Amino acid sequence: MSMIAFYTGGAGIRAYQEAMNVTAHNIANVQTNGYKSQRATFQELLYSRINTNVAGNHLVGHGVKMSSADQIMTQAGLDQTYYSLDFAITGDAFFQVDNNGQIEYTRNGAFDLSIENGRPTLVTNDGAYVLDRAGNRITLPVDDSGAFSTEGLTDRLGLYTFPNLWGLDPQNNARWTQSANSGDPILVTPQNSDAEIKQGYLEFSGVDLSTQMVNIIQFQRAFQVNSRVVTTADEMANELNNMR
Repeated sequence: MSMIAFYTGGAGIRAYQEAMNVTAHNIANVQTNGYKSQRATFQELLYSRINTNVAGNHLVGHGVKMSSADQIMTQAGLDQTYYSLDFAITGDAFFQVDNNGQIEYTRNGAFDLSIENGRPTLVTNDGAYVLDRAGNRITLPVDDSGAFSTEGLTDRLGLYTFPNLWGLDPQNNARWTQSANSGDPILVTPQNSDAEIKQGYLEFSGVDLSTQMVNIIQFQRAFQVNSRVVTTADEMANELNNMR
């Protein structure tokens, strides 16, 4: 039994260490615009039957594991920046970007400009191309003086939603890619969604610091308890070995 307790405690240590990693990642992105926090979920491990001389179905569990890090896709607050290249989304939708040939989706609308063939092209802060409603790169009109215009840019931005937002695969830089669980992207129109783009705004990070601090306390205590289980099981095994 001491060996079962040893491995059960070890499984718990690993599970809560992984959960702490999820929480740490959330806290690190508390200032990342458009970031959506993740929530660690747990699942009990298999039960084993114990052979005893007592009638009945005697089972013993083998602890817990972290089964997944679920996305919390709730709307965060908006920060009014008054900058014409900042965009925020209200509702369940994403901007579409081309990151070195890979199509990704983001709610971080802090965009910038890159000069491509003499034309200002809309990009993210790490150089991915922002795409329009037809999946093409967005270039801004330039007048004779060389000044660019952002007029009508909101209507050109591609906005997409998914049948299952929680099935998207998280990537770097507060972005996601579609998956079999998310379904195919759906172009947002006034007929199928109430999502809107607000120019001159950015969406705050979706991290609630108070919730993350509570999680840290819970996971830390669970980690300590499981560590104590491992220590106690080891001490019991040593005692049994010394009795032989």
